[in-house]
Amino acid sequence: MSNATPVEQALINALAWRYQSTKLAEDLYDGSHDYSAQMQQVYESFPGDPDIATFYAEAIMNLNTWKMWNPHTGKPIDGAATLQ
Repeated sequence: MSNATPVEQALINALAWRYQSTKLAEDLYDGSHDYSAQMQQVYESFPGDPDIATFYAEAIMNLNTWKMWNPHTGKPIDGAATLQ
């Protein structure tokens, strides 16, 4: 990891939070929350990087899989974060 760029190091560190357990099926939900929080920090550290923004958006989407929008209003549901 010593040859990795600061962006690469930040992503590697965030992924460690995503896959913390060998019992992925049971612990993936907790890992998703931890990963999303870490990716928010990475996004805030590198706000102009489109790849980072994409990874952060994906991390947010994993918190509300298939439940991001109210089908009646077309607006984000409560708890569905939006990137700014």
